[in-house]
Amino acid sequence: MLTAGCSTATSTARPASQTLPSPRMSPPTAYWATGNRLLCKDRAQVNAVIVERIDVSDRYRFAFPAQVIITGHDGVSSLIDAMCQLPKSTTLSGQADHGVYYMLTFGPAILTIPQVLVQATGDGVVVGMGSPVRWVGQKFWHALGKAMDIAPGDTTRAVRMLQGSLPTLAAG
Repeated sequence: MLTAGCSTATSTARPASQTLPSPRMSPPTAYWATGNRLLCKDRAQVNAVIVERIDVSDRYRFAFPAQVIITGHDGVSSLIDAMCQLPKSTTLSGQADHGVYYMLTFGPAILTIPQVLVQATGDGVVVGMGSPVRWVGQKFWHALGKAMDIAPGDTTRAVRMLQGSLPTLAAG
């Protein structure tokens, strides 16, 4: 696990009001359908984001851990700003994507902000920011890459790193 945006080491013990929710605690489908109004409304109270990568096919390779905790104020607020400005999507290809997703969990847990699922491959949509789903744009990838300290000044490189790379087959 990697902590991004934090200049000093932090203790794993936290007061109850600052406890981070578990990233595996999936919200009911109704949360995703109705949207995440709390995230945009209470953005100033969010002090951490757990970013958990889900590689459905387990064939992609990454240069960073599968779970990163973002605690720096600038990174957290820039990421939430980018998420709250995502454009709505009315059409999807409808094809199954067995690629890479990111589950974003917001803290402290006392806020009970629903998780957001971001598709890094395929249609590139965000589920959990209201209906219809949202498109993932360059501003979002830039903010996520910078907050996670992955290619902070290079959006194109951040997108490639977040999508992962397939191992090359040996010529033979």
